[in-house]
Amino acid sequence: MLFLDIAIAAFCVNFLIPLIGIIELADSSLTLSIQPWVAVADRVSARAELYKVIVERFRASKIDIPFPVRELRQLRRCMSGTGSGA
Repeated sequence: MLFLDIAIAAFCVNFLIPLIGIIELADSSLTLSIQPWVAVADRVSARAELYKVIVERFRASKIDIPFPVRELRQLRRCMSGTGSGA
């Protein structure tokens, strides 16, 4: 399991299994939660290390996360006074 290995690599307390799961299915994303058990003093550095390892593993596995593309259209109203819209 890719995410389990990643979480354990980030200062994880070895005898506790990290909590890993999907927390949201959005329009253009799948939001994951990875919560390794770490010492309180290591919390900030563990998060930075976790993000670093995730990016490195994704790149090594050729996993690309594209940015969402949205198309906006502006509709014009007909100003002729006939009441018909465009």
